[in-house]
Amino acid sequence: MSALAIITAADLALRGGSGVCVMYAVVPALALLQGADQRRFHLTGVAAFSVCFLLAVIRGREDALASAAGVAAVMVVCGIGCLGRLRRLADTQAVAEVVQRALLRPLPSRLGPLRLETRYLASAPQAQVGGDVYDAAWTPYGIRLLIGDVMGNGLGTVETAGRLLGAFREAAYDEEDLASLAWRLHVGLSRDPGVGERGVFATALLVNVSPAGDVAEVLSCGHPPPLLLRSDGGVEEVEIGSPLPPLGMLELSQEHVRIEVGLRPGDGLLLYTDGFTEARDADGEFFPLARHAACGEPEDLVQRLVDDLAAHVGDRLGDDAALVMLRRHEADGIKVDDHVRHSATP
Repeated sequence: MSALAIITAADLALRGGSGVCVMYAVVPALALLQGADQRRFHLTGVAAFSVCFLLAVIRGREDALASAAGVAAVMVVCGIGCLGRLRRLADTQAVAEVVQRALLRPLPSRLGPLRLETRYLASAPQAQVGGDVYDAAWTPYGIRLLIGDVMGNGLGTVETAGRLLGAFREAAYDEEDLASLAWRLHVGLSRDPGVGERGVFATALLVNVSPAGDVAEVLSCGHPPPLLLRSDGGVEEVEIGSPLPPLGMLELSQEHVRIEVGLRPGDGLLLYTDGFTEARDADGEFFPLARHAACGEPEDLVQRLVDDLAAHVGDRLGDDAALVMLRRHEADGIKVDDHVRHSATP
């Protein structure tokens, strides 16, 4: 619009006949080159056409009428180009959605004694996949969940994320304890052919919920700790102590601390990636995830957290963000201890 204003001012100041009028035709093309969306492109083109048409009608200028025709021609040509670009973008998004379904397959809303709800937010406006991953599996050892964050960005990150999920989907049914499972994921990630070049690693949080749903074991590999959401409204961060290094660096660790969290009927755990906790508003304030979290219906809570995050950051989401909410069925009346138990494991 600024280019249109400048051209119009120059044309009126020179009273036509200077050749400036022909510049009206390039106004919509300039808007497109500056990254205008389809709506802005059309508005700019209509404004340029209207100015030329008014000059032709009010002042009887034939050059303005010719420029109006030029504007219309440019809009048609550029519009066809926009349609092609939109079609290619739609095809790309369709492919991205297929990739997302293959990587982040939808988790069931109910899994044994648990209710589950997930959300994935990509930092890139048109992206569907990225470096944040999650999955769940009902195994002979309990219900196992993974949430992770692969270092980096781009296609290499998506490839590594797929490798991590593939390793989890295979090893979750084989390994009896979370420490062995973490090592299998580490080995699977270390087999990435680019690990020597890119220094590939990923933070991960592993959770194993007992078949009865009364105890959740938590193991962190450099990942933010989960939030324990009590049925009475209490929210507390699970104390991890000294977490293991990220996957890809586990050979640097010799022991881990085993964390067990008692889950009463109606209690829940909120797993998340740092895209939530490190999101900033216009004043640089971090998003207070724990303050916005409270136990309730998983679908309602997760959607509210997504809405609150959007209100906090606006369009400034700087990193991918993922949530996994699990909640023990309230109908299950098994009585369990509600404290957090720690024991060192070599």
